[in-house]
Amino acid sequence: MNSYHENIVRYYRATEKSYKDGWGLKKNLMIHYGYWDDKVSSFSESLLRMNEVMAEAVGITSSDRVLDAGCGVGGSSIYLAKTRGCRAVGITLSDRQVAQAETFAKDRGVSEQTEFKIMDYCHTDFPDASFDVVW
Repeated sequence: MNSYHENIVRYYRATEKSYKDGWGLKKNLMIHYGYWDDKVSSFSESLLRMNEVMAEAVGITSSDRVLDAGCGVGGSSIYLAKTRGCRAVGITLSDRQVAQAETFAKDRGVSEQTEFKIMDYCHTDFPDASFDVVW
C-alpha cells in the first residue's frame, strides 16, 4: 500500500468515532452528505435519499451486479441488495470498513447478496465487464 492509500486508511480510522456519532453510522451506514430535495427533512433521510435517487436514475434491477467503488461500511451495497435485489461487491482500502460492512450486511440479511473486499478502485483485479453498474 502506498503512502496515499495509507493516508486514506488513517483518515477513516481517525474519524470513525465522528462518523459513528455524527452520522449515526450504525443506523444509516453512509459516509457522505446526502441528497436534499423536497422529500427530505433530516440528515438521516438525505443519506437514504441519495441511494434512492441514484438507484432510480440508473434503473438497477435484481439481475444486475453492482460494483460499489469506495463502499465505506457497505451502506449502498446493503441498500441495493435489500431494495433492488441485486448482487453488490463493495471495495474500500480500509480493512476495518470491510469488517464493518460484512457485519452490517449479515445483520440486515443480505450477506448472500453482498461481498466486500480491500481493493483500490483505480486498480482492481476484476475481469473486464464483471459488473453491470459501477456505483
